[in-house]
Amino acid sequence: MNKPTRKPRPEGNKPVRKTRPPRLDAEAKVEMKRLMETECLRKPMARRIASGEMSFDEFKMRFPSEFARSFRAKTLLEQNPEMTRARAFWLAEDRTRIDAMREKQIRTFATHTGLSLEISRAIASGENSLPKLATQDERWAFIWERAKGRIKAAAARGHKLTPMTAIRWARGDFGLPFEPDEDTEEIERLGQELHKKYPFMKKRHTRRMARFDLDLDALARVAPANCGWGPRTLEIWTKHPKHHRKFVRLMGMMNLNDQQVDDFIAKTASARARYADLAESGRHHHFKLYDGHFEAQFVQDDNPFSWRLQNARPTERSKQSKLQVLFFCPADAATAIFSLASQDPAVKERALNAAHDATDRLEQQLIIETIERAQSANRQLRVTLRDGSSFVGEAAWFSPFELQLKLKNNAWLMILFHAIYHIETLT
Repeated sequence: MNKPTRKPRPEGNKPVRKTRPPRLDAEAKVEMKRLMETECLRKPMARRIASGEMSFDEFKMRFPSEFARSFRAKTLLEQNPEMTRARAFWLAEDRTRIDAMREKQIRTFATHTGLSLEISRAIASGENSLPKLATQDERWAFIWERAKGRIKAAAARGHKLTPMTAIRWARGDFGLPFEPDEDTEEIERLGQELHKKYPFMKKRHTRRMARFDLDLDALARVAPANCGWGPRTLEIWTKHPKHHRKFVRLMGMMNLNDQQVDDFIAKTASARARYADLAESGRHHHFKLYDGHFEAQFVQDDNPFSWRLQNARPTERSKQSKLQVLFFCPADAATAIFSLASQDPAVKERALNAAHDATDRLEQQLIIETIERAQSANRQLRVTLRDGSSFVGEAAWFSPFELQLKLKNNAWLMILFHAIYHIETLT
C-alpha cells in the first residue's frame, strides 16, 4: 500500500534532516548564536553551519527560500529595533504581511507628522526627506526647527528623545503621552492663565499652548485647520471686547474682515435683542430635540452656540446646545402648535440626526433668499425639519441663524436653520 504524499506548503517545503544534528563544542555554540543574531538564521540552519556541515555560501545556494526569509527578517529588525524576532520571522514568511505593515507605518507617520499620505510615502521610499521638506515648506520648517531644538534640550537633560516624539511635541500633538518629568498641574495652571488672557480660545487649546510652549501665532501655524483663526480672533476681540467670547470666536472662524465684522454684528443685533426679550419675559418655552423635549426659561446670554436656561422641566438644565434643538415655542402654546404639524414620511424614514457638519445642512443663503421672496410676495412658507415634521406659516422674523414662523392660529415657533431639511414658498 502506497503511503500518502505530503501536500506541499504554500511557501515551499522546509528542509528536512535525515540524521540527528551533530553535537557542538563551546566555540561552535558561540558561532551558532552569532549566526542567529547577526544573520537572523533559524536555529536548525545556524547549527548546521556552525558544526561545519556546510558553509554559509552553501546554505544560500541549497536553501534560497530559507535564506530569503532570514534576510527579510534581518532587514525588518534593523529597520524596527523594537520588533521581536518572532514577529520579524512571522512577517518575513509572507511579503504581503510586510507590505501591510509598511502601509500601516506610513499611515501612522502621516498621522503623527500631519503630512499627507503622498508625502509620507515619498519619505518612506527615499524620494524625499524631512530636512529636505523643511526647505520646501515654511510651516514644516517651523515644526522641524522646534523638533530639533526639543531633541537638543532633552539631550542636555540626559534624556534620549526619538525624532517622532520630538515632531509630535513640535506640532503640539496633545495625544502624545506625558513624559515622566512633565508637570501636569503646572501645565493646567499655565493653561488657565492663557485662557484668561485669551478667553475666546477653548480651554483645550490654551492647555495645548501651555504644554508645548506655543503662543497664539505659533499654535495657528502648527494647527491651521483647528486653530488658524486664533490671531484674527484676537484682533476682533481687541476691537469688540464686550461681545460674548464665543460670538467673537465665531467671527474669527469665519475669517471676517473689519467691515464684515461690523455688518455681522449689525445683522445679528436683532437676534440678541429678541432673546433678551424672551429672557426678560420669564415665560417657559417648549424645546423640541432630536431625541426628546423639555421646558425651561431663557437666561440672557449672547452665546451663539448654546442657551443658558433656568427652571427646566422635567430635568434640571442650565445649558442647552442649539445644535440638538429643532425648534422651540411658548410652552402654553405647544399643544396647539403640534396639532398643526404634518409629517413627511420619506424624511422621517431617514431618521436624520443633528447636522454637525455644515456640508450636511441646507445652505444658509438659500434659506434666507427663500424667506425674503416669501415676505416680498406676501406668501406662506412650508418648512420641513430633519425629523420629518413640517409646518406652514408666515415668516414673522428671521436672523442669520433662525426663523420665527407664525402659524394660522397666530401661535409661533422658532426654527433653527441647521434643523431645516427643506423650505419652499407656497403659491
